[in-house]
Amino acid sequence: MRRNLGLLIISENARGLIHAISLLLCLAIIGACDYKPETFFGQRIPGLEPIPFAHDILTNQYRPHGRMTFSPDNTELYWEAFTNDKYKRAIFSSRLDDGVLSIPEFAPFADTFYYGGPSYSWDGQKIYFWSNKPHGDTIMEEYSGIWCVERQNNSWSQPELIFSDLDSPISYKSVCATKKGDLFLVAKGPDDSSPIIYISEYDEGAYKEPVPLKGDIESFSEQSDVYVDPDEKFVMFSSIVTKEKLGLTDIFISFKLDDKTWGKPVNLGPIINSEHIQRFPSFSRDGKYFFFVRMIGIPYNKADVRYYWVKAEALKDIFEKAGH
Repeated sequence: MRRNLGLLIISENARGLIHAISLLLCLAIIGACDYKPETFFGQRIPGLEPIPFAHDILTNQYRPHGRMTFSPDNTELYWEAFTNDKYKRAIFSSRLDDGVLSIPEFAPFADTFYYGGPSYSWDGQKIYFWSNKPHGDTIMEEYSGIWCVERQNNSWSQPELIFSDLDSPISYKSVCATKKGDLFLVAKGPDDSSPIIYISEYDEGAYKEPVPLKGDIESFSEQSDVYVDPDEKFVMFSSIVTKEKLGLTDIFISFKLDDKTWGKPVNLGPIINSEHIQRFPSFSRDGKYFFFVRMIGIPYNKADVRYYWVKAEALKDIFEKAGH
């Protein structure tokens, strides 16, 4: 009788254990069903190694040729790409609808002329870009200017010209806006020299004459595809003319120093730069993710050209060495 009672107790304990394990398994399954991976513009976030960003949606038809810029609420993005019309460049847009990134469309303010390099203002009420859009009666086929559109309800205003090649000895190629409204521009000099970065300060409702960045950054004779930190603590750009590059074109960073000059550019290293071409750096609005374009193969019209992204933590060592 005692032996049977002992077996009965063991049997009851086993049933209890099995019941507890079954309950935990059910809860785990329910939890797994409710789990939603973290996403950004409908894409699962990357790790510390760059991976393509929304290639099947954004870049499978038109090859990107400019950095992406994001709306403050992370529901809309704009970028530049080549169309199928020879080498025409245009601005495209895509929206996040019910967690899904929409099929790209031509930007509503971009018509039949060349457009590129879009940059949201920090408040999201303006988009700056370059274009050879006619200025009055002047057709700017061999010139470009910096333009701006303003948000009007669910659309955009007609473009307004801010800087024109016709009014300046320099030729504008791209633009990036900061929190306080300053514009960082890439432009060629009057002798058609390599492009470098200029700054136009926004003061009392007007933009000052653009001037080149000063300091050790000047050791790089080519500074293309500018991205500037919203607080103007650093700039990023691509360059092809330095011995310090790892590939055909690399991305570099220059930090603003206490004396308001810009430090010697630093290569972003092998995590970002490969033996291929890397261009058009940018960050998400919250600074969590770093984006760039990688081009594998040449010539351009036969190359594999995609946006890549990676967690900004991948660049932690570079910022820590610079004291940021």
